[in-house]
Formats: sequence, C-alpha cells, structure tokens
Amino acid sequence: MKRFLLFYGSDYYPKGGWWDFHGSFESIELASDKFAEDVVNKEMYRSSTWMHIIDNETGLAVMVAGSSCYGNPDELAK
Repeated sequence: MKRFLLFYGSDYYPKGGWWDFHGSFESIELASDKFAEDVVNKEMYRSSTWMHIIDNETGLAVMVAGSSCYGNPDELAK
C-alpha cells in the first residue's frame, strides 16, 4: 500500500470505514487529483460531501475538505 490514503463520501449516505476508501497514492497531490477526477469532473460532488487524505506512515489526516462531524463545512486543512 502506498503512503497516502484517500477516503471520501457522503454525510447523508456514508458507507463507513474501508468502504469509503478510494485508493493509495505516492503523494498528497496524486490523491487530491484522484478526488478531483472522481468527484469534481464526474459531477459526483452532490453525493460526496467530505474528503480525507491520511498519511499511512504517521496515521494523521494531512488534508481534510468538506463537511463532517469533525469540523466546519468548507474547512480545508493541510
């Protein structure tokens, strides 16, 4: 498994855990690009309201976007 893990989904219909996993990537940028490709370009943004990129080495969220129970809507943290 690569270092950066991409999770995204819907607050309304969350699948939960690994069901919201969408791949592992060598860099934050590649994971973010995959999210943009899957969600923004395919107009899935209506059903995907949050995104987390997790550093598989440290266990920390390195990028968080959207609404969730953890933060403010439209929050973007690096």
